[in-house]
Amino acid sequence: MIEEIFEAVEISLRKFADFSGKASRREFWFFNLFLTGALFFTNIVISIIGSIVPIIGILAVFINLASVVAMVPYFAAATRRMHDVGKSGWWVLVPFISFLYLCLPSSEYHSHATPSPSRSSERFR
Repeated sequence: MIEEIFEAVEISLRKFADFSGKASRREFWFFNLFLTGALFFTNIVISIIGSIVPIIGILAVFINLASVVAMVPYFAAATRRMHDVGKSGWWVLVPFISFLYLCLPSSEYHSHATPSPSRSSERFR
């Protein structure tokens, strides 16, 4: 299980700003879990250290910048996930509806020419 998470994260980070292609449901959610956990953990550590050593509080600015930068791979993975369910990547910008689409299984019938990742022989491609 841990290997699958790291494999999904590696693939998503390799495709950091690639908004074309597809991402399986497993790849997207494992990457989302990793990204959320990493940002949460980093914020907690910086908050604790910042309360002890005030100058470290300046690092919070950098953590916020890292959060903004982390939005790029998130939106890239979410857009690829939308392509996998047969929807346009622009649906990512509609919060509640996009969440429902992100939870759907892969679509066999969609407008994009590449095969669905959940139907291919490779697990996360």
